[in-house]
Amino acid sequence: MNEDIIKLLWVDNDLYHDLTELRITLLLSDDFETDFALNATEGFNLLRQNTYDLVVVDLRLPPGPHNDWAKYQNNGFEEYGYALLKEVHERRDLLFSHLKDTCFGVYSIDDPNDVPQLFESPIWLPRQNYCRKTDQASNDEFLDYLQKLLKSCRRR
Repeated sequence: MNEDIIKLLWVDNDLYHDLTELRITLLLSDDFETDFALNATEGFNLLRQNTYDLVVVDLRLPPGPHNDWAKYQNNGFEEYGYALLKEVHERRDLLFSHLKDTCFGVYSIDDPNDVPQLFESPIWLPRQNYCRKTDQASNDEFLDYLQKLLKSCRRR
């Protein structure tokens, strides 16, 4: 296996609908070895089992089949991507120490100003790691976002 290949986890429930073209582009890329998850539970399980260079999460995810997400269910809460990031960062020393060098990013329709908790403890997502998802996003723009994300994390 090429050591320069970027190991990526992309967690987004639209991967087989609106984002099919981007997903296929990643699958065909020689630069990425990509795992996909469609909900917070799948993402959580893959993060427990694997090490990644990059993890990209949509904020608006379904919870998936796990009772741990019940504590987030109130007032129509639907941002289980945020819940996933919070759980991973809160348990980083205990369950996710193998992800200490992993770079996290958010690719979501939400305006970053509407989710200030992403940029605070325990997540501390750098603002440049947030990319707003639009209908006009091209494959090249998304791949550029992944490369910028990787570069920003390597500088730390």
